[in-house]
Amino acid sequence: MVVYLEDLDRGDGGSGPDLHHVILGSEGTLGVITEVTIKIFPLPEVKKYGSFVFPTFGHGVDFFREVAKQQCQPASLRLMDNEQFMMGQALKSEVKSFWESLSTKLAKIYLTKWKGFKIEEMVAATIVYEGSAEEVGVQEKKLALIADKYGGLPGGEESGKYGYRLTFAIAYLRDLGMDYSVMGESFELLALIRDCIDCIVSVTGCRL
Repeated sequence: MVVYLEDLDRGDGGSGPDLHHVILGSEGTLGVITEVTIKIFPLPEVKKYGSFVFPTFGHGVDFFREVAKQQCQPASLRLMDNEQFMMGQALKSEVKSFWESLSTKLAKIYLTKWKGFKIEEMVAATIVYEGSAEEVGVQEKKLALIADKYGGLPGGEESGKYGYRLTFAIAYLRDLGMDYSVMGESFELLALIRDCIDCIVSVTGCRL
């Protein structure tokens, strides 16, 4: 650790400088990192996206709980609630191909009319698989079995890719809103999986 004391800005506060701005964390003015350890890992042989659609948020949470219980987590696994799922559908580019449009309509009919999913309740899980071809194949089969157990249906690889692109795009939507005096922010919460629904309901006031 190297400490540099010259020209310290003490700030205007009567209580002196904020310790968080002095030496703590990556934004400190006194602390200088002099040594780091870098670990290098080979790129995975296979990287593949996937997704599942569930009738409700509760079904999705049960799916996540079972994945954790069986210790078969893929490289990344995210659950989008209905609001984020619907926003993603609204932001999709217009389908110009007749066959793509027909496929989308048939999928919607299958979900809502045949399987009984409700548009205002359904959610989606997005997945990234990484590893050897054999490992990815095993992961896909395990997660498909668990998803089926909790009422999930395959959403396809393209939907998985789109879900992750949407996650990164949300920050830019916030920036766009600020141009029109609309403020928004996100926060992270760590909670036990059995408490996550209660936490979300308490914060948002919405039923899941």
